[in-house]
Amino acid sequence: MNKKAQVKFGETIGVIIIVYIIVMTGLMWYNNINSKDINKLKYNNQQELAFEKYYYIANLDLIHLSQKGIIDKEYDINALYTMYNFSISKKGREFLRNQLGESIITLELYRNNELETKTPYEIITLYNNTPKTQINGIEVKEIKERIPFKTLIPVRDNEGKTIIGILNIVAFITE
Repeated sequence: MNKKAQVKFGETIGVIIIVYIIVMTGLMWYNNINSKDINKLKYNNQQELAFEKYYYIANLDLIHLSQKGIIDKEYDINALYTMYNFSISKKGREFLRNQLGESIITLELYRNNELETKTPYEIITLYNNTPKTQINGIEVKEIKERIPFKTLIPVRDNEGKTIIGILNIVAFITE
């Protein structure tokens, strides 16, 4: 091979390497933009799923007060206790796990004068499926985020009085 051919071959290899570097840089940049968009879509989807859990509980007719077949806006304290008992049974836990996934739902009950002091007279855990992050000391999951929802709800107690309840729903996002 003569010297001109060697120089031409070296230039060709150099151009190929430069084109390869430019293409790879472009692919990494494009992948970075797409991964941010995908992560944003995934986060928005998980937010919507968390809100669906809140919506499911807030509109569950079984825990609302009903009189002669008419569903009232108030929640019934006895129905809330029944939901708690149902959620700790095996069948209830499986049923609610399909509807609510990994989340915890609590209800803080306040009498009129207790709301200012922020000390509830009773806290009812309606559902608890907090994800296990460790089993026997071995980490199995990481909780990436907690999405809380909190709302005031009217609850009718056994005496017929309306008390204030704060419904807390925390949906967990895990890896």
